Amino acid sequence: MENLAKTIKQLAADQKQLKSAYANKKAYVSKEFQAYALRLAGQLDDFEHKGIYLRLVKTTPRYLLEQAFSFAIDYPNVRNKGSVFMWKLKELKAQAKAAGKPYKLELSDKKKTASRKKPKKAKKQSTKVKSIGTKRKTKPKTDKDETASQMTLF
Repeated sequence: MENLAKTIKQLAADQKQLKSAYANKKAYVSKEFQAYALRLAGQLDDFEHKGIYLRLVKTTPRYLLEQAFSFAIDYPNVRNKGSVFMWKLKELKAQAKAAGKPYKLELSDKKKTASRKKPKKAKKQSTKVKSIGTKRKTKPKTDKDETASQMTLF
């Protein structure tokens, strides 16, 4: 019973540390995968590369991420747990690819094709009749006109 109370207290302390780390980094989280990526970065002490973790969480199956994470956390005497995580994830992806398991998530077609541009409207055909045979007469350019136009450009 005492061990259970210690682990609960330890989890609460870890949670407070992570919350303070997120508060200091000004991370705006609105989706679950963002929270998971920041949790990974926090527990691996690798906030410098939180963008990489965000991309990995979106494009990599969770089972691979969790296996690599547990390996990196349990790895003894390492300075940079993030690099061990990346190395193990690379190996796990290669093994999954060789075994024919999913190693990469495809983004949904909805997200790929969605754009913020409005669709173009079809042009209306004009009913106006153009006059035939009328041409504008233009004046021939002189040296004075060219120098005047050059002067206005500068």
